[in-house]
Amino acid sequence: MALDQTVGAAVNTLLFSLFMHGIKEAVVFPQPSSGGNNDQGGLWLWGADPVRFSSGGDVDWTSVWARARAEFFGILKAGWSFWPFVSLVNFVFLTSVEARNLVGSLAGLGWGVYMSLFAA
Repeated sequence: MALDQTVGAAVNTLLFSLFMHGIKEAVVFPQPSSGGNNDQGGLWLWGADPVRFSSGGDVDWTSVWARARAEFFGILKAGWSFWPFVSLVNFVFLTSVEARNLVGSLAGLGWGVYMSLFAA
């Protein structure tokens, strides 16, 4: 648990932040077209204008790195206040493997929702 909450959490948090900010930097949202037909190509999302990804040269990696570093300790601290509690519940109160899997999966689902809201 100590290795997971130190090295594992640090690596996963940094990679998550870099990935999310890199994707946000790479996505180009075109201006709404004046006509009803938009044949620019791209990825269509529920009737919206297409979302395009810029080439890798258009991403400001210095900005991505700065934003990932700025939020790193906040996410890490949130994980430290959540995951040890989940581990404690799993190892102290639950005896069956099925119950541990269920609690771990539900905790992962909740953490995924939190991270998605945090990234938005």
